Parts: sequence; C-alpha cells; structure tokens
Amino acid sequence: MTKRGWSQSDLARESNVPVSTLSGILNGRSAGHSSNFTMILDALFPGTKTVAAVGRLRGKQEAEVQRRQSEARQALTGLWDEATRRISPNGGRSGRSSARSRGPVEPPAPGPEGTGAGARGDSAPHVDQFTRRALLGIHEAIPLPADADSDADLAVDLPLYVARDVDTQLRAALTGFKTTGGFALLLGGPAAGKTRTAHEALLAVVPDWTFVVPADGASVETLAADFPADGGSAGIVLWLDELQSFLAGPVPLAAATVRSLLAEAAPPVIIVGTMWPDVYERLRAVGAGRGSGDRGEGPAGSLPEEIRASARNAREVLAMAQRFDLAAFRPGEWERAAAVAAADPRIAHALRHKGDFSLPQVLAGVPELLHRWNTADQPYGKAILTAAVTARRAGHRLAVPGGFLEAVAPSFLNGRQRAAAGAAWFDDALAWACEPVFPHTEIALLSPCGQTMGRVDGYRVSDVLARHLDINWLTVPPDVWPVMVAAADPEARRQIGYNAMKAGYPDVARAAFQDEADRGDLNAMFDLGLLASSEGDPDEARHMLTSVAESGYPLAMYNLAGVLHGQGDLDGARHWYRRAAEAGTVFAMIKLGELLYALGEREEGLAWVRRAVDYGGQAAMTSYAQLLRAEGLIAAARHWLVRAAEEQYSPARQLLAAQLYEDGDVAGARRWLTVAAEDTAGSNVHRTSAMHALGEMYRHLGDLDRARGWWERAADLPPFRRGKVNPAGVVSMYALGLLAHQQEDVSTARRWFCRAAEAGSTDAVYALGVMAHAEGDTVAAGRFWRRAAESGQVDAMLRLGWQAARQGDVPDCAHWLSQAAEKGSGIAEMALGVLFSETDPTAARHWLARAAERGIPRAVGLLAKALEQTGDAADAEEARRWRAGRPSDDGPSDDGPFEDVCAEDGPPGGRGPQSA
Repeated sequence: MTKRGWSQSDLARESNVPVSTLSGILNGRSAGHSSNFTMILDALFPGTKTVAAVGRLRGKQEAEVQRRQSEARQALTGLWDEATRRISPNGGRSGRSSARSRGPVEPPAPGPEGTGAGARGDSAPHVDQFTRRALLGIHEAIPLPADADSDADLAVDLPLYVARDVDTQLRAALTGFKTTGGFALLLGGPAAGKTRTAHEALLAVVPDWTFVVPADGASVETLAADFPADGGSAGIVLWLDELQSFLAGPVPLAAATVRSLLAEAAPPVIIVGTMWPDVYERLRAVGAGRGSGDRGEGPAGSLPEEIRASARNAREVLAMAQRFDLAAFRPGEWERAAAVAAADPRIAHALRHKGDFSLPQVLAGVPELLHRWNTADQPYGKAILTAAVTARRAGHRLAVPGGFLEAVAPSFLNGRQRAAAGAAWFDDALAWACEPVFPHTEIALLSPCGQTMGRVDGYRVSDVLARHLDINWLTVPPDVWPVMVAAADPEARRQIGYNAMKAGYPDVARAAFQDEADRGDLNAMFDLGLLASSEGDPDEARHMLTSVAESGYPLAMYNLAGVLHGQGDLDGARHWYRRAAEAGTVFAMIKLGELLYALGEREEGLAWVRRAVDYGGQAAMTSYAQLLRAEGLIAAARHWLVRAAEEQYSPARQLLAAQLYEDGDVAGARRWLTVAAEDTAGSNVHRTSAMHALGEMYRHLGDLDRARGWWERAADLPPFRRGKVNPAGVVSMYALGLLAHQQEDVSTARRWFCRAAEAGSTDAVYALGVMAHAEGDTVAAGRFWRRAAESGQVDAMLRLGWQAARQGDVPDCAHWLSQAAEKGSGIAEMALGVLFSETDPTAARHWLARAAERGIPRAVGLLAKALEQTGDAADAEEARRWRAGRPSDDGPSDDGPFEDVCAEDGPPGGRGPQSA
C-alpha cells in the first residue's frame, strides 16, 4: 500500500536513507547505491520489489549498470510523483519558491569534448528545468527540522528565496540582454548567495531559454564554434559558475570568443558568471598573473587560476561583464528574511545569527563548519584539513588524493602528537573530517568524491574552510612541497612549482617544472626560464625563454627581452619587446616605449607607452606620466600620475608623493604615502617602501620619533618570500641603526645594524666595522669591511685601502682602491693618483684626471700640480686651464698626506640611508 502524505524527510526517515542521498537520487545528481533503491521502495511501497531488482546488479559492465540504474531512477521518480501528487498543490514538484512550467529532466550526457550538461538546441534543458542545486553549484542547505510543517511545501534542497537588493538591477539587466545578449558577473565570497541569486533571476526573466553548463574554457570554445544560427529557443544562457576556472587551463576562454557570442550569436546569448571579489580584483589588475610578464607576485594564498590565465585576456573578458556585487547581507534583506521566516524554519534559524554571519552563510552551514574547526579537539583531523587546504591553495585540483593527505598531514603535527598517534589515526581523523555537521546532510569540512561508482578518488575541502584558513607559503613545512609535487598532475604540478618558487624553494620548483619541460612542454620551459632569471642565472633563462619565445608565446618574448635588457643587449631587448608589444602584452609596450625614449627615439617611445595606457593599467599611466614630465608637460604628467594613484597603484602613489614634497606640499605627500603604507591589500614590498619614505620625510622635517616609528614598522613587515627580504625594510633597519648611533645609543645601533646585515645590507656590515674600529678592535673591523667590500660596498673598499696603506701594504692598498674606482668612486681615483705619484707619475695623472673630471676640487689641484711638475709646456697650459676652472674647496690642502684622502673618521654610514 502506498504511503500517502509523506514529505521527503518522512521518506528519508522511514527508509533510513539520508535526505541528501534521497534528494540526489530523485533529482538525478546521484545514481545511488542498490541498497538505497531497495530501502526507499520498501518504505514507499511495502512488498514492491520489481523496480528495486533493477538496482541489484553485481559484476556487470559499468555502462550496463549505469543504464539499469537510470531506468530504476526513472521508475522510482514516477512512483514518487504518484505518491506525492495528492499532497502537493503544484502537482508533485518539490516545493520551490517560484512556480515552474516544467518538471525536472535528465541532463544530457556530456558531449565528446566534455562540454557538460546542456549542449544545444531542443535536447538541452531550459532554465526552469535545470534546478538541481549541486549541478548549479549552490551550497547544500541546512536541513529542515524534524518537526517542520509537512504541509508547508518546502524544498529539501533549497530554502525559500529571500529577495536581494541587487535583484532589481540584475533582472533589469537580464531583461535588456534578452534582445541584445549580455554578460552578468556576480561577485561575492563563499556562501554569499551569488549562484542562487543568479539562477533565481534567470528563472524570473528567461525561464524558457536553453541552459548550457560547460565544463571548462575548452568546452565553451567548442560550443561557440558550432552554435547554430537558430538555437531552437528564444535564447541561450551560458552558465559559468566560478568564472576564473574558465579563464585558466590549457585552453582558456578567449575574450574574442566572448565578444563573438555577445555580438554575433543568434539567438542571443546571456553569459552568467560568478567569482570571488579578491580573485576578480587580481585578475583585472595590471600585473596579475602571467599577462603582466612578472608572474604577478601577489599575497600568499592566491588562487591558482590567476597564475595560469593570461592577464590581458582575463581583463578583456571581465571588462565585457556587467558586475553585480553581493556584499554583506543588508538591512532591507534581513527585513525580507524576517517576513518569510514563519514559512521556513531554516530562515528563522538564520535570523538568530544576524550580526555574525549573512543569511546565505547560515543557510549553508558556515557557523557550524567554523565552530567544528575552531573548537575541535582533533589535531589529526585538523592536520588532514590543513593539508587539504594547503594543497588546494597551492594548485591541486579540488579533489585531493587520500594518499597525499595521509603523507602530508604529519607535517602539520608536533612531535608529541605524532608519537601519540594510534594505528588507525588516519582513518579516525578522516572520518571526523568527513562527518556532516548536520544529520542527513553532506555539509562537512571534507567530502569524498569520485568519478566511478563505489570508488573514492579524492577529498574536497569545504570552500568555507579554504577561504577561512590563511595559508602563508612561508610557513608551509619544507617536506610538504615535494609530496605535493609528486601527487599532482602536470598542470597542477607547474602551479605548485610556482608557489614553491614564491615560498623560496627553487629546487622544488625546478623539480615540478623539469619533467614536463624535458618533454617539450612550453609552459614548463617558460616556468624554468623565469625560475632561472629569479635565481640570477640569465644565461639559463635566456636559453629556456628563447625556445618558448620563438614558438610565438608573447609573455616569453617579454621576459626574454627583460633578460637581454639586463645583460646590456639593447638590440635584442628591443626586438623581443617589440614582438611582445605587437602581440598585445601591455608591459612590453611600456618597456619598449621607455627603452626607445632612452635611446633618443622619443616620439615612438611616447606612442608605445600611450598605447599601453589605452589598453588600461596603472603601470602604463605611471610610465606615461614620467615621460611626459621629461618632455616638460607637467600638467599632463600630473593628470596621469594622479589617475594611477587614485586607482590604488602604490608606485604611482609614492612617485606622486615625492613630487608633491618637492613642490612644498608636505600634507599631500604625507597623505599619499600613508595611503600606500596602510593599504593591506597591496604587496608588503610596496608597503615597506612607503613606510620607509614616510620615515625619511619625517627625518627631513626633524620629527625623529615619527621617523623611527615608520622605520620600525617597515623593518618588522614580513618579506614576500621565504629567504627573501623587503628591500625598503632592510634600508629602514639600517636607518634605525644610524639614528641610534647619532643619538649615542650604541647597543640599539648595533642591534639594528646586525639585523640589517643578516638581511643582506652591505652598508650595515660596513657600519659594524666602523663601530668595531671605534672601539679599538681593528681585527673585527677589518673582517667586517672585507665582508662588505667583497659584496661590492665602496666605503668598505676605501677603508681597506686606507688600512693597507697604514700597514705599508701598497699592493693590497692599490687592489682595494682600484676596486672602488671601478665602482665609480672619485675618492678612490684621487687616492690612487696620490698613491702612484712617486712611483708611476703617468698612472697618477690618469687617476687624478678621472677624479678631476668628476669635479672633485682637491683632485683638480693635485692634477694641476702633477702636470706642472712634468716640465712640459703643453702640460703646464693644461694645468692652468684646470686651475682656472677649479671649484671652490674648503677641504685639505693639495699637499695633505694620503690618509687625508681616505678619511679615517666619520659616522658608520657616511652616505646615509639608501633610497628605497
């Protein structure tokens, strides 16, 4: 006998099948296990075994199993409709909040190219037929309470829809798109409601349009290539949930394809996409991802799609979209939620969390997920989840293999926890992580997934937790990286390699790239070229990048040009910058324009940078402003610099601040530097630079306390990569040492100089030598100076030369002075002239002439004296010319000893803090 009047919750309870499993079977999301069919049918129709028998298949071919299970599902769905028709006012459908003109239909099987559900024409479902939550990408909702009113006709999968403030604007846009086509992009974080909002808008505006759900960018390209002139419906909706994934991969969705679909398709096409706001900002910013040519050094934890996408292509795609922001749940939306709370107890539950979470977050179980994470006394389960989030953020596919989790999780445990682990630690931890936070749901921190019936291929970590955890690549244990590389597929391996490179593990990155590069993969070869360049191996970088550039890859052209430029090959740099610029790489346009301008080809140089500005980007505006300023067009230059600064480009802000300070506008300079320093969305490299500049500004103004405060903040800001430093932070450490030394605080000065020296400041090493010498420790002083001099520090070379001269070691003195002279030190050149004045007059005059040409007054006097002593009339005439043009000089006399030339005394850092 049929059980009349049951809700899905009733049936789930009676059959002992979870609500989510039951809903998945009825809606076609899941084939279900044979035992599920038996339990459901036995509960719904006691004694009925006919259909259930179809599900009891063992040892059959997979295709046959799937066919028979599909038949069983269809039969079961019919029986379910018959059983519920009398209790449902809308004829047996599952109580959605809006009326539907059609019942659910089976999505067509994926096409040969993996195009996913919704191919084309009449065989594809329409918008109002495609209502399955999981296929749409909508988060599973918290369950209805057991005592919920069964007559309320509430959907198990989806709570009642609460109208959003953005609905009016979004639906108006879609209405306009019905005739012209269009692109709507909804921005919001995890569980913000963007996917549900988008689908409800489509249901309201274009319910009878064909609904296409492609799998990836390649699928869209395939679909676009053979869209028929007559699509068999009023129009086509292209559903691109998580749009960034379509802009990534081997075949990203091309801007030209989007443009063609919007402008040329008949019937019209509406593209609907969703994206997290931070991903949107990074993709649309100049310098995000490879399109900038600098690999987009962004904050740790950036999503993999940014790196794989061409930034220019991504920017062009995003520029065609009309953006709709779903920010925090607004007061009016809460009021509308309160109005329907009596009808849906899940919304009533959400209202109790008002102020802590948005309504969509509560409905998706976010409070419960975060509560389980924050309060659990399960270190092994948390280690598994940390490993899963780390892998996902590093570049792994959404499903992370269980073997990887078991291998990596111990790295996130301490020694005591590892020692206390039982034999079944992993199974127990995995069970805890996968346990739903609500009974009869699949809302969990970790979820198993697979492509084949009965087999788990991997585990997907909750979007909520992936966003909640702040993964800093600098703190990921070193032994995790090789395991991540070994467990990844080629595309993910390259992404993980890139993040390993950011984290300061070049060997791991090289291993990630090498195998694919050896097979001729151009992306991997490109990665190896960038790695070699970042590691200071321009020859290897040139070798790798040349092959890729010659294949026609514009970003390889750009990076190759940069390597050649750094090696002084200006013709080669110009050639490859031009080719990359002509291919549309914005940074190549900028660099080509700057190079041409520097070479005297000003008009063409300006034209290229202006073209880059037209493509869009704050870096182009900043470069153009500098060239215009060099042309004397001050007002126009300031216009573009202000625009770039207002668009949150930190280098423009700092350059603008410097110009304002030069103009006497101290308040304006302070304002722009402060904005740049406090911009937590910006890179720490730029922030430390702004902080250091603020410290310098306050030092010049005499406010040493504020100068110290900004320098300390800059010094303490973390570096952007393990093993690397923020250059301005190091300069700030050195400045703090100088300040403390000037205030006679020797211990503080030494502490800051030591920190700066450890971070790579040769000026700080030199300063430590000066302090040691002042304390009478000449051996330590010489050791510090030699260390600094061997790293290229000129003052240390001069000190070593002076020290060798005091000891009578002329060869060593000449060696160090020559080193300093080759670095451009006029003092060293003058000292060499004095050193050789008795033994090699010709060499003496050579070095004195070089110093005199730099305008050093004493060098002019010494050179004139040396020329006069030759007895040659021509030399005497030249000496008169030098004396006639000699600058004023308040220094030592020309007859002073050698030691006067290499001054012995002075502050630890006579040149002062370097510019950041």
